Amino acid sequence: MCRHSYAFKIALIDSVYRSIREDVAVKIKSIQTKSPRFQPQLCIVQAGDRPDSTTYVRTKAKVAEQVGIKFRHIQVPVETSAEHIVKVVQELNSDESVSGILVQLPLGDHITSAGERLVTEAVSAHKDVDGYDFFTAGFNLGFSRIYLGSMLTI
Repeated sequence: MCRHSYAFKIALIDSVYRSIREDVAVKIKSIQTKSPRFQPQLCIVQAGDRPDSTTYVRTKAKVAEQVGIKFRHIQVPVETSAEHIVKVVQELNSDESVSGILVQLPLGDHITSAGERLVTEAVSAHKDVDGYDFFTAGFNLGFSRIYLGSMLTI
């Protein structure tokens, strides 16, 4: 009984994900019909090449491609400082062609949780795919009814 219930839940989740991806693809194509130059772009910033993180990034790239979102992977050496990664994020924040930014965690053993927070909080609320922005996180936790960011979700 338990195995069948688990398989059903997995199939249901897969169906929901597929439906969301299809809906996003249709919405993007609809916007592009009216505005042909519209091209959403997702940028993932990754420090190093941890196999689990790289697999996750590869999966996001595949999904982005499937729905019509341009994908850019910015990979910095694992020893890169939090301050340097913040500068990379700030450049992406100011790049009008970038619709969404995702910082792939962890950033490296030398970067503390405070350093990771510094990097994730550097992402503009309007481009924060993960919702790490202070206001978005508060909204997601139910602390505010005012949504101050517009997250791009896949």
